[in-house]
Amino acid sequence: MDIPKYVKRIIKRDGKVIYHYRPPPKYISLGLVRRQVLTNRQSTSYKLAREFNAAIDEWKEGQLRHKNLKANAPLSMLVYQYKHSPNFKGLQEDTQADYLLYLNRVVDMFNDPPMSSLTHRQAQEYYDDLVESGVFAANKTVRIASVLFNYALDRELVSLNPFSRVKKRQTPQRKVVWSHEQVQQFLDTSYGRWEWRNIGLIFHMTYAWVQRVGDTRLLTWDSINFDNESITILQSKRKAQVHLPIEEKLMDLLRQQHKDFGFQPYIAPRVTPYKGQYLPYSSYMVSHIIKDILKEAKLPSTLRVSDLRRTGATQMVEGGVPVTSIMQVTGHVNPASLKPYLKNTLRGATEALRGRSMV
Repeated sequence: MDIPKYVKRIIKRDGKVIYHYRPPPKYISLGLVRRQVLTNRQSTSYKLAREFNAAIDEWKEGQLRHKNLKANAPLSMLVYQYKHSPNFKGLQEDTQADYLLYLNRVVDMFNDPPMSSLTHRQAQEYYDDLVESGVFAANKTVRIASVLFNYALDRELVSLNPFSRVKKRQTPQRKVVWSHEQVQQFLDTSYGRWEWRNIGLIFHMTYAWVQRVGDTRLLTWDSINFDNESITILQSKRKAQVHLPIEEKLMDLLRQQHKDFGFQPYIAPRVTPYKGQYLPYSSYMVSHIIKDILKEAKLPSTLRVSDLRRTGATQMVEGGVPVTSIMQVTGHVNPASLKPYLKNTLRGATEALRGRSMV
């Protein structure tokens, strides 16, 4: 068995063997690895050392690609460099995964061409083909590809952004709202199975507080004030902070949840640990499991958890809640921003006509 780099075999005075990992100071100062004692087992120590060395090798490969990147380099190398840039690392974890998924699709679609060879015409033709499968996905692909080429422009790797002038179709405004019966059926189904209970709680909090699931799935226990039964949420999109009351039924559920999961920071983590840690659900996992619950509950597959925010806003409008009060719940700073979440309904029209002074 080959000895991994930077491993030292030390024989102690009592004759026992211990393995040390001693990488060069350069990699330590970069924060890639550290000097440490491994174990007294050769196979385990070698395995650990190879994992540490893999991190060093990945960094070195990235440096090499960054240094040698030219205008005629393959598009995949631009994606690789962007992946290791501060711009990319500043994105949220879910957004990073999303970007890589779409960027790799672009690379495959164009057969990994030289990054400077793509033209506006090619980008438009690509979009026109893609949009036939869905406007939302096509627009998102072009937007993310444009981010990549703006990054390349800033570093003078290309002379134009081929996706900047793509003529996109307008995404149809979604108007779907959940009925009270659909919400209750979903909650009954999700709370009825242990493996779905925390997804049910995320759904419940999203609906009750009219928030985004991207925020509710990441909520931690320190955001709840158990004494006055309220919660403070810092919204990730607008950075607005909202302070919301917790109604009695949901408060009872959260108290029980705290008894079951209060030993770790997240209110509704994955119900089973991953590598010894209770981690929050990713957006993909939430979406995937919700589809399973919809199927089990015999609810329309067209329903989305993102529709809950629109549902809550619509219900408040129908209930006669002033727009300024709704904004204190949703976190919007401009009344016009509420428009995408509102829906014309028979009930709302009926109440409006009843309130009209008839001649």
